[in-house]
Amino acid sequence: MERFKRSLPVFVLLIIFSLGILFVQNTWASKTLAEQIADLKAEALVLQKQLLSMQNFSFSRDLKLGDKNEDVLHLQKFLNSDPETQVNSFGPGSLGQETNYFGQLTFLAVIKFQNKYATEVLHPEGVFSGSGYVGALTRKKINSLIKEEQETSSTETKNQVEQKQQSILDFGLGENLFSDSDEILLTFVSDYSGPSGSNLTLYGSGFEKEKNVIHFGDELEVSDVDSSGGFLKIDVPNIPSGRYDLFFSNSNGVSNKSFFIVTSKNSLPPEITSIEPAEIEYGDEVTIHGTNFTSSGNELRTSYGIISNLKSSDGKTLKLKVEPYPETPDLEKIYSRKLNVSWPIQVYVTNENGVDKKGGMFTLNL
Repeated sequence: MERFKRSLPVFVLLIIFSLGILFVQNTWASKTLAEQIADLKAEALVLQKQLLSMQNFSFSRDLKLGDKNEDVLHLQKFLNSDPETQVNSFGPGSLGQETNYFGQLTFLAVIKFQNKYATEVLHPEGVFSGSGYVGALTRKKINSLIKEEQETSSTETKNQVEQKQQSILDFGLGENLFSDSDEILLTFVSDYSGPSGSNLTLYGSGFEKEKNVIHFGDELEVSDVDSSGGFLKIDVPNIPSGRYDLFFSNSNGVSNKSFFIVTSKNSLPPEITSIEPAEIEYGDEVTIHGTNFTSSGNELRTSYGIISNLKSSDGKTLKLKVEPYPETPDLEKIYSRKLNVSWPIQVYVTNENGVDKKGGMFTLNL
């Protein structure tokens, strides 16, 4: 491993040198200089992924804005290995210039990563947009992608790695990601609301072939649920309408909790149509326009936290002042750092009528 780490720069220089000769020798070739540079960049991304895999690094602690440690350096390298989540296109934080500081660019890149894999790192917690905080589910997803790449690289020679195509940049899209794990984990559900009798599928890991139990809160359950893979499938039982903690258990233990709202047959879910103003400063108020809001008990699931028990006097508007609610104490800490960054805030509404599937967005300047 140490030998590989020392030889990598020479290896990369040889590639660059070879391509440099290619540029001179093929002035009239069909590929433009820009296309060849793009090929070189793609190859560099592949090599960086392989380096990270061969180092056998695993993220074991949560990471957040303001952190400064070696884990952040590896996080930036990982994020830069995917064009969709790159920290920066040039300068500090860019490919080959990663740092150990978790600043605003890393923060925004993490949000992009979380939104890309939302069904696995956000939805299990009932959140629908990235927060920029690298917690347990985000770490698990990152580690699984590294492991997946590591298993691929272990069967390939160095020459094969050099010849990989651009498609390797889209790694990590296999089905049933957690199905081969013994860890008991609820990763996401097929829906977060519906009436009794509707279909509901729970995806995750740690399922047993039989005798799984799906819990709706601490008192209601569906027993003896079989699993033939990385999911459990049931019809929502005939239970009173309302919001329930949703989780499963078996002899392996008890999973983490998501949620499910049992609605009445004729209820229409809330839906956001617009948010005004579209851009605000910290401490300002936004008005959320939409339909099917309830007089009380509306819950906003936002990028920076979950705000509960909001009231709507007309069923069409909700008022939100962007400040530290009891549920979002870290917002003030983020603001106090004076980051001079614009943060896109996704907003979804849930209430006894169900879950808003469209959502809305405003921009918060910090």
